[in-house]
Amino acid sequence: MTPQERQWIESLLEIRPPWQVQACRMSPEDKHVTVQISTPAEGGGPFWAPRRAAAPTRQLHWTHLRLAGRRCDITLALRDGQRVPDAPWAGDPALPFSHALSRLVLDLLLEGVTMQQLCRMLDLPLAELWKYKYRLDHGSARAPQPRESAPAATARPAPAPADRKSTRLNSSHSQQSRMPSSA
Repeated sequence: MTPQERQWIESLLEIRPPWQVQACRMSPEDKHVTVQISTPAEGGGPFWAPRRAAAPTRQLHWTHLRLAGRRCDITLALRDGQRVPDAPWAGDPALPFSHALSRLVLDLLLEGVTMQQLCRMLDLPLAELWKYKYRLDHGSARAPQPRESAPAATARPAPAPADRKSTRLNSSHSQQSRMPSSA
């Protein structure tokens, strides 16, 4: 992968230092892209010695939002002492989706979209969607938080409270005007 390609993918996925894309594989036959992310190797010796990275001790996998019309899977390689970053491309280790995809799925479920519709719309396996919903429903995973950088235009305004007093006055006034006068 060229440095320009790495920079392009990191920009699209909003990957910030110290994290960086280590590899990206595209599968043209099933329209699938897998992005491998980790921290760069650390130097541990004289300047002429090659860098040796500590081997990753744990790999986490999430399905992310589609990237360039392809299903995108994220693989995060963690070394000892590293924590999962709070980034849109990362996710809860107990859930199959990244934070960004989890937020989208939860928002759509709250809007009344069915599980079958979600599977078709987002090209997700039903088993992963059930796993996600089950863990949220039973409290074994936390719901994703809304992103602060979301544009205000997508937020819904709160409905205005009904002015009950004016409604009552208007209805009683209309009833009085229809009543026959006794004069």
